[in-house]
Amino acid sequence: MELQLIMELQMQERLCVVPVFYGLEPSAVRHQQGSFDLERYNRPETADKVLRWRQALNLIAGISGVESRLCSDETSLVGKIADFVSRRTTLMHSIDLSNIVGGDTHM
Repeated sequence: MELQLIMELQMQERLCVVPVFYGLEPSAVRHQQGSFDLERYNRPETADKVLRWRQALNLIAGISGVESRLCSDETSLVGKIADFVSRRTTLMHSIDLSNIVGGDTHM
């Protein structure tokens, strides 16, 4: 499942994940209700896969994101997503360029 890989990269800090809960409550993902109910896939031969899906859904539900229901229209939703991404990238670790070869001659 793609979400598993995305969450692995996010935990390794190789990817910044911004959940957008479009037309649903984050609690539906967290509690795995409605279309996120995985019980129908839970068979002995798929138990490991279902467990990994559940873990990935729990992780994504625990990340602060943007909820479409809190926006008046799609334009404001896009604006909120852009603001959210801007704030997240501002908080990301800066890169130490002090050891770049020849960098001191250009500064």
